[in-house]
Amino acid sequence: MKIYAKVLAKRLNRHLPFLVHPDQVGFIPSRGAPDNIRRTVNLLSIAHASKQPSLLLSLDAEKAFDRVDWTYLWEVLRRFGVGDGMIGGIRALYTSPTASVTTMGGRSRPFDIPNGTRQGCPLSPLLFALCLEPLAEQIRRHPDISGIAVGDKNYKLSLFADDILLTITRPLISLPNLYSCLSSFGALSGYKINIAKSEALNISLPQEVVTLLRDSFTFRWCPHRLHYLGIYLTAHISQLYTSNYPDMIKHIKSLLRQWSSYSISWMGCIYALKMTALPKLLYLFRTLPVPLPLMILHDLQSAFYRYVWQGKKPRVSRLILRRPKLHGGLAVPDLALYYKSAQLTQLLKWSSKRGKVCWVDIENDCIAPSCLSQVPWRQISSTERDC
Repeated sequence: MKIYAKVLAKRLNRHLPFLVHPDQVGFIPSRGAPDNIRRTVNLLSIAHASKQPSLLLSLDAEKAFDRVDWTYLWEVLRRFGVGDGMIGGIRALYTSPTASVTTMGGRSRPFDIPNGTRQGCPLSPLLFALCLEPLAEQIRRHPDISGIAVGDKNYKLSLFADDILLTITRPLISLPNLYSCLSSFGALSGYKINIAKSEALNISLPQEVVTLLRDSFTFRWCPHRLHYLGIYLTAHISQLYTSNYPDMIKHIKSLLRQWSSYSISWMGCIYALKMTALPKLLYLFRTLPVPLPLMILHDLQSAFYRYVWQGKKPRVSRLILRRPKLHGGLAVPDLALYYKSAQLTQLLKWSSKRGKVCWVDIENDCIAPSCLSQVPWRQISSTERDC
């Protein structure tokens, strides 16, 4: 059944970038969490620079994937132009599904599952993205839900599957209308927001407005930072580094000290670094567009070497350790190179067509009439003239 679902998912996946707005980056080809983080950081900077009073609102969906109404799902697929054959193939996966509960070695009687997408199914995140798109479009088009204005666009929401982050201005008007949209959408689709677990962060609202909002809306009001897609977002971008990197560095060093008590070979230590410590750092490198002091990278690199040698005197130079195995090294991760490559990958998206990547559109509007795709070539031209 999973092979069959995977085949359907591959067929549907090809069309998702054309059906789903770039605001949604979860499980859509050529999109990812770094796109939404960079977009949000840009909007925070613009909100302060243009003095647009605003707040961040992260909505917590209650059992999002389990609450999808099937009647709504089939209608959404039909409205998106999915063919009858494809819809029939997907419906075959949802014909009379049952489940049972195992407790203390015993299993309950099977019971029917009347709604929701199948857990672990490759199709589930794709179907959910399509199901959520009508809500996202309603919010985008609503004249009384205001986002942060950049050029002639109004940026209101960012999505990663069921994680919704809103950048809201005029909250005393926008939030009641947002509630209305969520309520009407929930009646059709089964979607429900857990207000008590949804988080809000004041960006630049006057204190009297914040007081009114606290009295009217029972969000969890964050005093300093808001957690979104594994990153802590702060009201001021100058605080992004201190809210994310020190805790991560402390955690990684703690792991290395803990692992040092075990007897592990050189290669085992290097594999542990690559599989556990490096991915945590690489995610921050890719998602946070903030400069990282070289001193921090050197300190972490030294911690990696100490762990590989178990605190003993090195027997091989660090340069050789960092070399690929084909060149006689042990391929110890070079954090400085990983950091630089993570920043350079952004250059690939600078050439994206307008409307494809939201953060690229925002940055292009900020430097208009110049264009991001021209920046590297302009630097090369000036270097050639100097020569």
